[in-house]
Amino acid sequence: MAQIFISYSRKDGEFVHRLDEELRRRGREAWVDWEGIRALENWEETIYAAIEGADTFIFVLTPDSVASEICGREIKHAAAQNKRMVPLVARDLKADTVHESLAKLNWIFCRDSDDFQKATDTLVSALDTDLEWVHAHTDLLTQAIKWEANSKSRSLVLRGEALKVAEQWLAQAGAQKERQPTALQTEYIIASRKAAAQRQRITLGAVTFGLVVAIVLAIMAFFAEAKARKQTQVAVAATKRTSEVASRGNVSLAGYSKESGKNAQALAQLAQALRLNPENQNASGFAAAMLTQLGWHVPLRGSMGHEDVVNSAQFSPDGRRVVTASYDKTARLWDVASGKQIGAPMKHEDTVWSAQFSSDGQRVVTASQDKTARLWDAVNGKPIGETMKHEDNVHFAQFSPDSQRVVTASADKTARLWDAASGRPIGEAMKHEKSVNSAQFSPDGQRILTASSDKVALWDAASGKPIGEPMKHENYVNAAQFSPDGQRVVTASLAKAALWDAASSKLIGEPMKHESLVKSAQFSPDGQ
Repeated sequence: MAQIFISYSRKDGEFVHRLDEELRRRGREAWVDWEGIRALENWEETIYAAIEGADTFIFVLTPDSVASEICGREIKHAAAQNKRMVPLVARDLKADTVHESLAKLNWIFCRDSDDFQKATDTLVSALDTDLEWVHAHTDLLTQAIKWEANSKSRSLVLRGEALKVAEQWLAQAGAQKERQPTALQTEYIIASRKAAAQRQRITLGAVTFGLVVAIVLAIMAFFAEAKARKQTQVAVAATKRTSEVASRGNVSLAGYSKESGKNAQALAQLAQALRLNPENQNASGFAAAMLTQLGWHVPLRGSMGHEDVVNSAQFSPDGRRVVTASYDKTARLWDVASGKQIGAPMKHEDTVWSAQFSSDGQRVVTASQDKTARLWDAVNGKPIGETMKHEDNVHFAQFSPDSQRVVTASADKTARLWDAASGRPIGEAMKHEKSVNSAQFSPDGQRILTASSDKVALWDAASGKPIGEPMKHENYVNAAQFSPDGQRVVTASLAKAALWDAASSKLIGEPMKHESLVKSAQFSPDGQ
């Protein structure tokens, strides 16, 4: 289950998408209902279970989210479970419209006018505060809900060390206002203690009776010793049976992991199964099948090291070099044969999102959060021509098929054409109403395809003027790509991909629906 649940209005999908990407970069997994769950009959049950299983409930505060009935129900459920709640302001709103559970908390401001990185730094700091107690709260709540759902079965109560830890947690919870257990958690722990006390009374009675019997049977010491030897044998057999059961359990888990595409995890679980029971033929057969039937990727060279996350990597046209782009504010060239760096790092003043070779392999173009795209010599990594400047983050940059021009896509709501020799602008800016996420030349270099938050548009690659009507979407568009013949377009949106006719901008067939975020889509080499 994800550590974080994000509650938001659909109208703030673009902001939440960016927030989710940043949290993932920082190693935090969030549960977000991108699309489709609410169409199910049991959507509320699904969402409530996600809230219960998360350590932290983030609420994206905007005028639309505070007015949403569904968001209001999510807040109430999180509050009823005493979940740690973090209000994140994405757009200005009236304080008196905010639910009382959130109004009393410290708000984190992450509006367009605020520094996004500083806001997410504050958010991550809040997520990491008091982690041990929050994890315990989530674990206990999950167990208590399961206990209640099973008619408060005695078989599901806490026992032994787990009960002691829970009682210590309950005592700590009462000491601080922000550490409050739910009524169900309290009832569950008390019921567990009562069950333990009852077992203790039964055990005490049995021990008392046993003492009497022991006195009567004292003269039978020889038989008692024989019985002890037998009990040792039984204990050894019980341990073996336990290992066999655990081994079978790991085989089952490996099956689930393989079905989910987690092949490495499945192999680790099979190895554990064989450690517990080397005679488990199902485990050995399963492992042998995986090792012989699946392809395993083995690195040919050591890693090409950056100082932070790598955002993209691309081979040169001749396959002899690789160019990488990183959060460490650099792009770097590497020799494929040796894995060694070529020349000096290509430096920007902020994160480098992408780096691509020209079709002749002689130049590299980079796109950066420092509001620029830059041209570099692909042999030595030295800069070429003028810096290509935007007014905001540059998401992407690409050479034309003939390597004579460059197209860039920016958060300043424009895509722009540039001369690839000098870095100077060509024609008019291709303007959108929102951030432009990607821009791509058609295979013949005559048109440009841009993807923005809610639409995809075609432009003349010589003049930068629009062609036809835009391809409108209901949600955030992550990417768009031409087919190999340039006749069709495929787009990737929040929870669907779609095909379009490039001449008429009309939808072809039904959208290809997914259950979650679609980050990219592309055609097969034959376009079929």
